[in-house]
Amino acid sequence: MKSFRIVSFLFFAALLSACIGQNEYCPTDRNIIIEFEHIYSNDLFGQQIDHVDLFVFNNSGLLVYRKPINGAQLNAFAGVDLSHLDPGVYRLVAWGNATPLSAFGNANLGDHINNAYVGRAGVPRGTTPQPGDGDRLHFAPCLGQNAFTITIPTSGDLTATLPFARAYIGIEVAVVGYEEYSGESEPPIVEITDAQSHFCFNRVPEGDITLRETTVVQTQYVERPAIAKFRTKLFDDNVSFAKELHIRSAQAGNAIRFTLDDVALRQLVAQFMTDNNITSLKADDAPQRVIPITVNFGVNVSVTVGVRDFELVEQRPGW
Repeated sequence: MKSFRIVSFLFFAALLSACIGQNEYCPTDRNIIIEFEHIYSNDLFGQQIDHVDLFVFNNSGLLVYRKPINGAQLNAFAGVDLSHLDPGVYRLVAWGNATPLSAFGNANLGDHINNAYVGRAGVPRGTTPQPGDGDRLHFAPCLGQNAFTITIPTSGDLTATLPFARAYIGIEVAVVGYEEYSGESEPPIVEITDAQSHFCFNRVPEGDITLRETTVVQTQYVERPAIAKFRTKLFDDNVSFAKELHIRSAQAGNAIRFTLDDVALRQLVAQFMTDNNITSLKADDAPQRVIPITVNFGVNVSVTVGVRDFELVEQRPGW
């Protein structure tokens, strides 16, 4: 019996030590549950989001709690228990799928929300060209909600749902006729200038980098298009849109062979939005979105937006 009491005492002491060391383990009279969902469909959350980084700020805007939630934890429960937080008003911000390609800045305990951001790891807001395969980043709350706040009571239950939405857009650029136009056998390089490199925690895209990808020739098609695929943070929908699309030589010096200026590129994006009944790229209600652009090199260079149907190479009959 004495040994049982000693074991029980040690177990209680261990719990007390854990509680003192981290409030997350302390019992309370509250049951505060935040559930995660995808804004487009509840079924999409598990398909689109592999892990979550949750940030909780107090009523003064200071970070008081930060929690990474991995895929196994999300599979068990797509949400988080915040019962350990003291009564008060809190603002929640969460990011989905931030891999080592991304990094959080000014996001330590005590930092203010106005200074916090997420962006490409090791990349300043203006930098040399980078590859366009950024993270499939999601943010919460979605842009349809200015802020997500909860009021934690002294006691009682509270359940709230935090909605996630896509924070990136895909761009696919197909280049046709480049070899005949330039006399170069190497596939060209495609780049998009002034793409956003960061998000502030108010989910506003900021910073600018140049995204550059070497095209891959699609040999299964008669016209042999060379295609570059980008994934970047959402475009702004306002007059500050200043991106250009360049087709560069893959040879020494990477000379620019064609430029689609910001006005023409904006017109293409506007056409794409009209064709797909999109009023805002940042509030687009599709779980995935890719802007397809085709650059045709010939006597004159033409650019179109839309899904291009390329003729397949005729295959030898099977025997």
